[in-house]
Amino acid sequence: MKSMLKLMFIVSIVCIVSSCNYNDEEEKTMLYSASKGDFEIIVDLKENEDNSILITRKLKYKGDQDIQIHHSNPLISVLVASRGSNIAHTFDSIGLKTVLKSNETITYSAPTMFQAPKGDSMVSVLASFECDGNAYSIPLEFEY
Repeated sequence: MKSMLKLMFIVSIVCIVSSCNYNDEEEKTMLYSASKGDFEIIVDLKENEDNSILITRKLKYKGDQDIQIHHSNPLISVLVASRGSNIAHTFDSIGLKTVLKSNETITYSAPTMFQAPKGDSMVSVLASFECDGNAYSIPLEFEY
């Protein structure tokens, strides 16, 4: 009986601790987005304890027909700099093509880590591509 109570106590403690850690992780993740027409860029920013951030870039297509976009590398550029710094995105024009299905969200590249002291950093994101002869440039900037 005592060993059963000990086991239940240990399981309870593990459950409490793991749910507390889960909530901490949720508080450290932030989403930012910007839209133009049927397209939306989404930035998932996760804070790390060492003054670094992990950024995941996504492009969401909200149209109802499959399409093909023409883009450079990267499709979605992200830069992190100190506030007040000049930020200039660069793209390698190598003629890439990506097919997007109706209501599809694609994750562009692996998550990227940046050193970014909180309160002194600016995040600048720019998606640049063409679709059906129209040029799209979707900027997103925010302080971190």
